[in-house]
Amino acid sequence: MLELQRLTIGRQRRVGQALADLAKDAKFMKGLAPDARDALTAAVEAAGALDTGAGLSPLLVDTSADVVFSAFESWLDATKRGMTDKVVTTLPPAIAAKKAAASTLHATLFGKGTGFLRLDMPLQYKAMRDVVTALRDDATCTAAVKELGAGFWVDHMAAHLVPYGHAVKTQDGRDLEAAGGAFHDALRQVVLKMLNHHDDDAALKTAVLGSYERELATQREDERQARKRRKKAKDERVA
Repeated sequence: MLELQRLTIGRQRRVGQALADLAKDAKFMKGLAPDARDALTAAVEAAGALDTGAGLSPLLVDTSADVVFSAFESWLDATKRGMTDKVVTTLPPAIAAKKAAASTLHATLFGKGTGFLRLDMPLQYKAMRDVVTALRDDATCTAAVKELGAGFWVDHMAAHLVPYGHAVKTQDGRDLEAAGGAFHDALRQVVLKMLNHHDDDAALKTAVLGSYERELATQREDERQARKRRKKAKDERVA
């Protein structure tokens, strides 16, 4: 799994804006591999949740996510059960592979059912993120997704994480931490797709990832200076 240092919310906003500017350039976007283009678009959408002004009804967001995630579980279960009967007992290899893939995903992701969809929103949000992360990063799951052609399901569930993260609020009404997590996950997908498809194109990588790298360098320098100030203050107290 690719490790990517998370930026502060303010820096994430600037990276999101830089990516949004790129997304407006149709010629530039056409030059990206489809996976990379889709990942960049998803990151721009996720960045929109970092603005504090917008928001859908938490009830609407919660209900919609429940429908989507439960529908995915039902789809997997129906595929698995539909390929199991007492008449056609021997499946062709291609169909057997799809049944096996559906069974694997269902057991891995929904082995304990869909009870997490009835949890409080912060806990449900974490559980849904775990599902999407497994679908994107776990080797067994990604292979099963590919076999089933279920990438559209993964993208759709991931899209629901953005408004859901925005709706998950702390007691004082802040929701930016959750939105920042969703953007970070989306940005990580951008980096992965760029490395997969454009690792040999330094100029293209710089155009897409340069804003993150610049913000990260500045953030690390700020952290270094903060450590120096804390050490100096500690030394002065000891003296």
